[in-house]
Amino acid sequence: MCSSSITICSSLSSRKAVISYEGNEHLKVQIEGFDINITKEIWLYTDADALNQFFQKLGSKDSKWDGCIEWKSVEGDFSISVTCSALGKIAFRVAIEGLQGNSEAWNAQINIEADFGILKEVARQSKSCFMKA
Repeated sequence: MCSSSITICSSLSSRKAVISYEGNEHLKVQIEGFDINITKEIWLYTDADALNQFFQKLGSKDSKWDGCIEWKSVEGDFSISVTCSALGKIAFRVAIEGLQGNSEAWNAQINIEADFGILKEVARQSKSCFMKA
């Protein structure tokens, strides 16, 4: 189990995404705030290290970058993409899906704008969460 969750909070609103490693190769992902509140279990299988590396890559950034940094779960039901504006504002897009391939499939995504300093914090949280994975 992780000693803490990875929490990505908006600098503009009450929106946030909380990612908790639950052991047994799965995560609990919650996206909430400003008219949305959804929680989903995501199976990682052997991909915990890749998700941690994604957050460590973000934490290593010390200036703005071009393009998008992305991570997607093995089953494609959870993804995070991150961009950085010319002014250093960070934009996270967090998406989850359920019942893929079913006639009642669903999906939800939120955009979270945050300050540049969040990158080092989520990398620290991720390292704490996944170091025992």
